[in-house]
Amino acid sequence: MGWYWGPLSFKDAEKLLEGKVEGTFLVRNSGSGPSKLSLSFKARNSIYHTRIEQIDGNSPHPSFATLQ
Repeated sequence: MGWYWGPLSFKDAEKLLEGKVEGTFLVRNSGSGPSKLSLSFKARNSIYHTRIEQIDGNSPHPSFATLQ
């Protein structure tokens, strides 16, 4: 499974991550716009989604301090 999936709904992301091991993740285009990205990942027996935000017009940076 590659990590970038392009346009993909969060429900489809959940289907892809279902049954995968903890720590499995994917990056997808967010439903809020073509240049917006979201990170979907499996942790603690659940699937989470978070938006990757672009800061000051530079490269995208996640809006959280760590993935640990």
